[in-house]
Amino acid sequence: MTMTAAEREAAAIEGCDSEPIHTPGYIQSCGFLFGFESQSEDLAFVSSNVAEFLDNSAEDMLDASLPNCFSETLIHSIRNVQSRSTATRQRELVGEIVTKQGRLMATAHCVNDTTLVEVTGHGDIPSSFSAGLDRLRWLTRSVDKKTELEDILQSAVADLRAFSGYDRVKAYRFRPDGSGEVVAEARASDIDSFLGLRFPSFDIPAQARKLYVKTPIRMIADIDGQQVALMSKSSCGDVDMSLAILRGTMPVHCEYLRNMGVRSTLSLPIVVDGKLWGLFAFHHRTPRYLGGDISLAIEFAGQYLNMLIASAIHTQEHRSELKALHIARNLFARADEEKRTRIKWGFVKDKLQDMMPSDGAAFYSDMDWHTHGDCPEKSELSAITKHLVPVDDGISISDELLEHSALPNANQIAGALRIEVDAVSNAAFYFFRKSAQSQVMWAGSPEKIVDDQGPVLRLSPRGSFGAFAETMEGRSESWEPMDIVVARGLKRAIQRAFADAIDRDTLLESLELHVEELNHRVRNILALVKSIVRQSAESDEVYDAHFKPLEARIFALASAHNILAETAGRTLGVQTAFEREALPFPDHRIAIGGPVVDVSSEAASVFVLVIHEMFSNAAKHGALSRSNGHISISWILDEAGLHIYWREFGGPEVVAPSTHGFGQTLIENAFAYEFKGNTTVLWLREGVSIDLFVPAEVVIADNKLAPSNRAAAPIGAITSAQPLEPMNVLILEDDFIIASETKGQLDTLDDVQCFLAANNEDALNLLEQQTFGFAILDINLDGRRSFQTAERLMELGVPFVFVTGYDRVDKQTGDLALVPILTKPTRLEAVLDAMASYRAKTTNGDNA
Repeated sequence: MTMTAAEREAAAIEGCDSEPIHTPGYIQSCGFLFGFESQSEDLAFVSSNVAEFLDNSAEDMLDASLPNCFSETLIHSIRNVQSRSTATRQRELVGEIVTKQGRLMATAHCVNDTTLVEVTGHGDIPSSFSAGLDRLRWLTRSVDKKTELEDILQSAVADLRAFSGYDRVKAYRFRPDGSGEVVAEARASDIDSFLGLRFPSFDIPAQARKLYVKTPIRMIADIDGQQVALMSKSSCGDVDMSLAILRGTMPVHCEYLRNMGVRSTLSLPIVVDGKLWGLFAFHHRTPRYLGGDISLAIEFAGQYLNMLIASAIHTQEHRSELKALHIARNLFARADEEKRTRIKWGFVKDKLQDMMPSDGAAFYSDMDWHTHGDCPEKSELSAITKHLVPVDDGISISDELLEHSALPNANQIAGALRIEVDAVSNAAFYFFRKSAQSQVMWAGSPEKIVDDQGPVLRLSPRGSFGAFAETMEGRSESWEPMDIVVARGLKRAIQRAFADAIDRDTLLESLELHVEELNHRVRNILALVKSIVRQSAESDEVYDAHFKPLEARIFALASAHNILAETAGRTLGVQTAFEREALPFPDHRIAIGGPVVDVSSEAASVFVLVIHEMFSNAAKHGALSRSNGHISISWILDEAGLHIYWREFGGPEVVAPSTHGFGQTLIENAFAYEFKGNTTVLWLREGVSIDLFVPAEVVIADNKLAPSNRAAAPIGAITSAQPLEPMNVLILEDDFIIASETKGQLDTLDDVQCFLAANNEDALNLLEQQTFGFAILDINLDGRRSFQTAERLMELGVPFVFVTGYDRVDKQTGDLALVPILTKPTRLEAVLDAMASYRAKTTNGDNA
């Protein structure tokens, strides 16, 4: 049966969408790759070019295990990487490896039960860790002063091009219909511009978009370069290389780039709220490969820019929400005692169209139909709604309603945007646009060309990318990405108003404060990021120990950006609030603890705002602005209410400020104004001291005690219900990420409290200050042994285990030879088994 043109197009698109781009079975030739089973460490596959770099052939390696092929030092580093939870989401730096082609850089990541190791050269830009970090610091300083989305994108493309040396860097934003548009560009003067041009949605197939969401960087060094097959005892076709920097290229994509005049590319996805928002696309007219150090720095720059872009978009959404609050206040009014609402349409109809450019606006529910301007008949609405395409939660659009000839459409409405308010009553807002002639500029003709020469139908890459003007007839003006942003803000404000049409003034004041402070938080986040980058970059030159923790801190800080919205309408745990704000900072610098207690939903927002300002001020001016500063946070509960004690130590000498900004004013006055609490701030020379009081009326208490992750004893106060004394555990580990993750796992136990040490000196000091019940010691501490700490633990009668990433351990003789050894990556179950064994012996009177 002969297929129609539409069926051929659909089949070709389906073929593109099913192409296995994440499992090509081969890699690019600018390095080599091998993978091994994480538990047995037997080599599972290896790239066929490995003999160009190592003395072993691919065949020899496939008959061996990891310890037979590589040095103990490299294996130790790989095992350290395996111990990190982040290794399943990104490439982790292993270190340098000596090859026939010099010292190259190795990275590793984990996929299911397999560990993939990639070894790559230093690339076309001679560099070093310090040079890469210096470029990264320059980029962040350059862009972090921008707050508007357009400014961020334009500054980013200019800085990324200067950073990388590519001929062109463009910011590509996806539109609601799936097509893309170049919204910012930096390029060499002799290369064509794509600024303002659109690309059809089928240029980036669906499975490529899904892959971009989880792949932080994609680099193609040479579209005409050799592809190197993977070798294995079995098939390598299913090796998932989603995160691999060396992942091989697909022929159809290379043909597409060749037609564009591009020889090498790099892509940084822009992901906002878990969805692909756009891309930073790098183009070069000749082969170009960025070495591991520079590519990792650019990968981090992309993630940093993701945070800035998301913050700017959220700020724009909340501006829309704030503007919509004034509409929401007047839109709904109580109709009777059953809390039904009636619509005050006359007050808001003009304001709605001011927010969203349109020819008409309407509100519909099971009971009401209100219109303003050019709108369809009520009888037509159901049919129109069925042809709208969802583009966001509760938001759907179309700009081509006139193409559906079966639709009744008396007023020639070509475009509609629907915002669902309440699914039960079918309540929704509609904005309508009439047909209007418009012109769209494409990068080449957007026509789909189906190639049927092969075994399956596929879309043939376009042969030209020159500007192509398409005149749109019978459609409305397109719904722009910013229209969707405005719709999201409007949706939130109207839904809140619809759900509660009783206390309009309280709702307005609360949300206005919420939005005002959210904008303030965005600025504070950028300042904090800059401070953290500066501190971490200058404290140590060991890339693996500091660059990745820096990345984790920044993303934890970005995730805390949404805490205000999360607390709306619910009680807020005091412990949770403090721990969320403390996420960007190392555990050992902030101690938090007290009885389980919540504050009411009415007080939650202000409570979060105040503690955010306290952390922000500490990071910018107080204890958290210095590497040796720390904070103790504790609270007690009595009949009057909740007493919170904040104490800073180890920061710069404190001087009381001569003026107060918004943040300090909020700290000192918000509790008293909002719920008759009070705040006392003392500017002591050794550190800021803050006492907060929350009255009992807004406190919800529980008889349980807090399972604190960062336990703190109350300072300057005695709690009426002290927590049970936990078992202290010493973790001696020179890799900060592994130490932090081990602590994080053990902190989930109610009766365990962990202390971290990076060397013998720190560990011995902790042993003088604390009583420990168990210890976990990494044998090798950056070239030194942990035996000095081990001997002291034996003198104190404290049980412990060794952990190591090496196969052969040069342990001392005597009692140390009897200490159990756990091999990295260490399973939590193995640690818990060892702890349980020692506890059982202690309980039975055996002083093991």
